[in-house]
Order: sequence, then C-alpha cells, then structure tokens
Amino acid sequence: MRAFTLSSLVIVAIAMPALGLGAKDTTAPHPTYNSDVGQILLDNCAGCHRPNQIAPMSLLSYQEVRPWARAIKSQIVKREMPPWFADPRFGKFSNDKSLSDGEVEKIVAWVDAGAPEGEGTAPEAPRFSEAGWSHPSGRDPDYVIDFPVEWQIGA
Repeated sequence: MRAFTLSSLVIVAIAMPALGLGAKDTTAPHPTYNSDVGQILLDNCAGCHRPNQIAPMSLLSYQEVRPWARAIKSQIVKREMPPWFADPRFGKFSNDKSLSDGEVEKIVAWVDAGAPEGEGTAPEAPRFSEAGWSHPSGRDPDYVIDFPVEWQIGA
C-alpha cells in the first residue's frame, strides 16, 4: 500500500507542471525605462547627472542612460550611487537620495533584461535652474546678495 501511495505522489508531482497545474507564473514582464526605471533615475540621479554638473555624464533620457546601464547597476548594487553618507541610525533625512531595496532590485532586473526602453511615453526630465543653482526644487533663489569683496577659498 505504501509503494502505491509514493508512486502516485511521484506521478502527480510530474504531471502537475506538465499540465500547468499548481505552477506559478514566472513570466512577469521585465521592468522598462519608460514605465519603471526612468522616474527612479530622474528623481535620484539627475540632480548631479545632467549637463554642467558634477557627474561625468547626463542621465536625463533613455538615450543617455542606456549606454551606462551596466555601470549604473554596478554602482547601485555596491550602494556607491547615489552617494549618501548620513548614518541611518540617526534619522531619516528629507534630501536622502539613496535607493530603496525595491528600487535597486527593479533597476537590476531592468539591466539584466537588456535595459529595454518599453512602450509608452518616457518620464519627463525635471526642470533645473538656468543659472546652475542646485536647490531641490530646481528653482532659482528668490533673492541673491552679492558679497561686497572678492573672496578666494583655497583647495
């Protein structure tokens, strides 16, 4: 009787996946730039990765991001980008640009899928000040006071 039960279980275990029974659907669509990854990069990277800023390349569009996909993956997995040096034990900061685990996983899955652009409209790049100000709002300051004497700051 025991041999019959064990062999029945083996047959059922083999037949279920073949018939599509009990198997989870693992064919979920891959993340795309337009629907998943673009907004993450624009929100967390574009402040520095744009023309005339400190980062070496601009990441404001899919065309600019795509050649750097593998490098982006490498840097975010190591948590070197976006840079954030505040110790999380001492609070949550409003200007924290570090990525959540879910955002990192989404970008990694996107790169591993070949960094597809996807269907639909790409997310719109933020507008930044024409004068080069780096306020989080992207706006120019309300008022600028010029210092009355020239001042040099050493390296």
